[in-house]
Amino acid sequence: MNTILLTVVFLGTTGALSATLLYAVFKKFEIHEDPRLNQIQEILPAANCGACGYLSCSGFAAACVESDSLDGLFCPVGKNKLMRQVAELLGKTLETLKR
Repeated sequence: MNTILLTVVFLGTTGALSATLLYAVFKKFEIHEDPRLNQIQEILPAANCGACGYLSCSGFAAACVESDSLDGLFCPVGKNKLMRQVAELLGKTLETLKR
């Protein structure tokens, strides 16, 4: 009976220490994302067509957030209406609109 109790205590302690260590490592290497990135991805059509010059809509959203100006960035699927929404969300000016 003593062996079973010691085994349970040992495994419980080992599990708790491992979980604590894993949580500490997770917090140390945590990556913080710009919350606007998810907001833009929700607006985008999620076609992942690559017509904008990026492999996916998430790449296009990242380019919109990181750039100083939205000039040169255009989503052919969402067209001008979508680009106006993105500019409004980011607080950037949209100087040129395409077709």
